[in-house]
Amino acid sequence: MMKKLLKISVLFILSAFLFGCGSKENKTVLNVYTGLEEEYLNHYIEMYKADFPNVELNIIRDSQGAIAAKVIAEGNNPVADVLWGMASINLIDLAKEGRLSELNNEWLTNIDPTYIDSISEKPQWTGMTAWTSAITANKYELAAKNLPIPTSYTDLLDEKYSKEIVMPNPASSGTGYLTILGWISIWGEEKAWEYMNQLHKNISQYTHSGSAPVKMAMQGEQLIGIGMDSESIRLGKTNESIVTILPAEGYGWDMEGIALVKKDTIKPEAVDFIKWALSKKMMEEYSKNIGLVSYKGVTTKLEGYPADFKEKLAKIDFKWASDNRERLLKEWEIRYGKGE
Repeated sequence: MMKKLLKISVLFILSAFLFGCGSKENKTVLNVYTGLEEEYLNHYIEMYKADFPNVELNIIRDSQGAIAAKVIAEGNNPVADVLWGMASINLIDLAKEGRLSELNNEWLTNIDPTYIDSISEKPQWTGMTAWTSAITANKYELAAKNLPIPTSYTDLLDEKYSKEIVMPNPASSGTGYLTILGWISIWGEEKAWEYMNQLHKNISQYTHSGSAPVKMAMQGEQLIGIGMDSESIRLGKTNESIVTILPAEGYGWDMEGIALVKKDTIKPEAVDFIKWALSKKMMEEYSKNIGLVSYKGVTTKLEGYPADFKEKLAKIDFKWASDNRERLLKEWEIRYGKGE
């Protein structure tokens, strides 16, 4: 009798083990490349896993430029299924390269048309959110050196800020590129280069990402950072040393978008991910961390934006920004080096 019970027990344990392994092996792997900030990305991932427990989500996170380069390098054997939280300028480039699939208009019913790809014959990406560049200042470190808090981009040219400023490298950072686009839009290209030549004298470092300057200013490594508006405002909620300045002249901006990578076979799980990422539930989550979202009727819940925030968005021609990106970045490198 004991032998029989032991045999049954062993069979039960073995069956449970095999069943458990089988269920894991049967999960579809979904490869998602993202430029979303890690601070809130992990929460979004947990939400996805709760909604889709039978999908094994493989997230690759990097800067906007690095992800775009990775997709292009994968060529005709793409690994990524979905691009999530990518700058629209990078998505425009990838669409021109033939790397993206068309989006079904039914998925975009609730999205503000301003955010939907209007350059391609049929939309191949759509914006989920939008962010701008801003100035982050450490008020305590500035006070310790008897320096004023800047209120504009022009203020940053003062020689008293020499080597006290960091900003993102536009070759690797979407925030860096939208920042120089803002200057070009506000002043025209010639004057924008003149401004950058003067600003360069006060720059201590060009960083890989758009959030790094914000964090460096917060930690007191640098007095001033030019970086992501939402990251500065969000971190300022828990760190009183941070002051976020939305410059008086206006500011460059871009959209964080989503797209399907072009493949012979599109996984149904990839389509489900697109729908999930564009749902009202997720837009409400995004709105807690960023200034603008694309879902009709959903507004930001992140406090700290001025009443005229939208009015001061620079008028960016995103097609021009994509068409001229290589030229502008080459000129940048000639003038200021490769940065990080």
